[in-house]
Amino acid sequence: MKKTLTLLQLLLALASFSTAQTRSRLVAHALYNYNGSGFGITDTTSYRYSSNRGGDLNSRYLAYDNSISFVYDPAFSALVNFKRSVQSFDIHGNRSVQIGTVWNKTIGAWEDFETNYFYTTADDSLNSRIDQSWNSGSATWDNVAQQTLTYDAAKNRSSYTLDLWKAGAWKGVERFFYTYDAGNNLVKKTYQVWDDAAGTWENNFYDTMAYSATNKVTAYYNQLWDASAAAWVNHKATFSTYGTGDLLAVQTEMGWDAATSSWYNVQKDSFHYDGKGNILLEDRLQWNTGGSFWENYRRKVSDFDSRDNLLNTYTQFWDAGASSFTGSSQHTYTYDASDLTLSDVLSNWNAGTAAWDSSIRYTYRYNTYGQKTFQNYEDWDVATGSWINRTGNQRFHYHYEDYSPTAIPVAAIPAGGRLSLFPVPAQAELNISLNWEQAQAFSARITDLQGRVYRQWNHPATTQYRQQIPTAGMSSGVYFLECRGAGGASLKQSFVVQH
Repeated sequence: MKKTLTLLQLLLALASFSTAQTRSRLVAHALYNYNGSGFGITDTTSYRYSSNRGGDLNSRYLAYDNSISFVYDPAFSALVNFKRSVQSFDIHGNRSVQIGTVWNKTIGAWEDFETNYFYTTADDSLNSRIDQSWNSGSATWDNVAQQTLTYDAAKNRSSYTLDLWKAGAWKGVERFFYTYDAGNNLVKKTYQVWDDAAGTWENNFYDTMAYSATNKVTAYYNQLWDASAAAWVNHKATFSTYGTGDLLAVQTEMGWDAATSSWYNVQKDSFHYDGKGNILLEDRLQWNTGGSFWENYRRKVSDFDSRDNLLNTYTQFWDAGASSFTGSSQHTYTYDASDLTLSDVLSNWNAGTAAWDSSIRYTYRYNTYGQKTFQNYEDWDVATGSWINRTGNQRFHYHYEDYSPTAIPVAAIPAGGRLSLFPVPAQAELNISLNWEQAQAFSARITDLQGRVYRQWNHPATTQYRQQIPTAGMSSGVYFLECRGAGGASLKQSFVVQH
């Protein structure tokens, strides 16, 4: 019989629908290397999260609760334990502690390795980080490094300091100071290094920037510290001008001549755009000091499709003998209907045939959220005129799961059913707990990261299913259990086998 929602469940469901947005988070990734006859797995990592946290390849960091990594050991022809990581978070969801352990093959056990502590300000900005490593000799955690950051009233970073733990105390290594204008543009940056012999901070370099009324950088100056003169001396500078649409038009780099106390030309880039602001041509000139004139050096030509996706980019260099540009390299891209890159082909110019020769191809696949699920690397084989894999070529697989980034656990409002797997990681056996919202027959399948099926079975109609699966025949690594109901619902969850 179909389950009836209580008033509380209905209100929670409505609240979740109105405020939550389903997202997808990375739960596992694996690297495969081509060994001459096929792709063999090199390493793999899986992640487990609480219900309202996540992360993907573009995240500042993955907000997982724990992760485990395996590496391939040729001696056993299997994945073996490598590293584990556990993270804790504060009440605002900021990472506060990260603890790492590594597998000791000699004793067959996990050993402490590193701990990182993160401290945040009241507005959730990182205030400091302390890294520690495990000292097995003294069985204590030893300080290693400390990073300290400060911010101004507008939350711009005003300083950064790196210290290392030496002789029982924190000793400086490097630090930066930052200054901003009223528009929060960075106008000054000072870099200093610690001098152990003198026991003081010593100036190293100093950058200053100027901006236009529209907050575009118009001038950048880099100065170095002259210890003998105890003064800043000019080193290099870059000047930028802007044209139609406030787009960068010309950028000139200059160097400082201490002998004449004057700036000299180094190189100049000019940029040309289409009506949508896409760069069609980038010309680079270099200064000929002997003849005191600008001469061609390199240019990049690009073209775009109607959706402003970059289709081709050609890099050419100036051949003074032929008084013309000659080809060097070319990238050609293809996209899907969502403008996600499907392939990137690198070609090199063949002067003998005056044609582009294919060299390397990267191909990609994505899920419905636009997150990368697959990346492949191939070489062009001239003899067969086709793309092939050569020893050392790499292939990446990425796996995700849906979640709702709210305070309401995903499992509190089942969508068709609820699937739970334990323990994590599974050693001798894996326990399956499956609850369908409506009685139905289903099929179950266990696959690895490459999609290879390790076990599959069918079960007659039921609302509850409990099963214990032995893992003795499964190598250590990441797997997926997917249950497909006759009513159309599909539940999928990752799990880790660790022997």
